[in-house]
Amino acid sequence: EIFDYIESELKEVENILPAPKAAPYGRADRALVWSILAKLYLNAEVYTAQARYREAMTYINKVIDSDAYGLNDTYWHLFAADNHTSPEIIFSINYDGENTRTWGGTTFLVRAAIVGSIMEGIDYGVESGWNGLRTTPELVNRFPDVTGDIDARARFFTEGQNLNVGSISRSADGYALPKFVNITSDSALGSTQIHPDTDFPMFRLGDFYLMYAEAHLRGGGGDPVAALNFVNALRERAYGDPSGNISQDDLTLDFFLDERSREL
Repeated sequence: EIFDYIESELKEVENILPAPKAAPYGRADRALVWSILAKLYLNAEVYTAQARYREAMTYINKVIDSDAYGLNDTYWHLFAADNHTSPEIIFSINYDGENTRTWGGTTFLVRAAIVGSIMEGIDYGVESGWNGLRTTPELVNRFPDVTGDIDARARFFTEGQNLNVGSISRSADGYALPKFVNITSDSALGSTQIHPDTDFPMFRLGDFYLMYAEAHLRGGGGDPVAALNFVNALRERAYGDPSGNISQDDLTLDFFLDERSREL
């Protein structure tokens, strides 16, 4: 009943809302409707026991074919204090250090990821950290190395930190993962160092590249060459060259679980 309600509500407003990027930034537009429907259909087999991968592909294509979005040249600019300028973000939850403040949101994501006595808050654009968030070895081990020199998406802080998490309450257990920062793409600090200017990218084009390939693999139609090209476009951005590209045989459901954790 919940699935049917959400589906019917989205379809009712689809043609009422503005075209992609025609609404003010951070407001709902047609691409947001397509994004939620695509997610809904991609997971429909879990929610309703009925596979609807072809419908997922229909709405994934609507997002991609709108030509309203493009990949950021630099992966980490998606999580910077000026990510409102990103061509990749379809819908964001907006935050602003002076006008839209919360102790949750990206304030939490930036400050809680600064742990231990070695990390300095100002290096991430805030006055101090909260000594909380670390990641597990399972995520760390999905990358070719921890430095980000090979796959730039690996942004781990390891100095003074243990790889394994023996105790959740011990801040030295688990590598820090300072993904969101209150620093702009050109290295300027955000407007204040208490609350970040960084928006939360709820939906972005890179996710839909992975969704296209997964929906194709699950029987949703589409083009196998396009599916591979979408995945490799993300990996080329991460690696800086084609050295991380995969082949058609590498596109498996297990691969998508791992790649979604690396990319998202």
